[in-house]
Amino acid sequence: MLEKLKAKIQNLKVKSDEFLESIKLPEEIRQSRYSICNDCEFFFKPTTTCLKCGCVMAAKTYLPSASCPIGKWQHINIIRE
Repeated sequence: MLEKLKAKIQNLKVKSDEFLESIKLPEEIRQSRYSICNDCEFFFKPTTTCLKCGCVMAAKTYLPSASCPIGKWQHINIIRE
């Protein structure tokens, strides 16, 4: 029974990794977003956080559904095949 559970967990991990890879932003877009944040007056460099939304921008810029709280960059719709 434990082996079946381990196999199911491993299968879920593989599927979740595949899903995350399918929604991952291209590095050029992530770098562009981060560069905009880095130049922003609300960007707190010591912690890479936004003083407007409180998010850690080093992570938020990877999320297609994320957007800048003051409109400097928008969310991106990912169309999965």
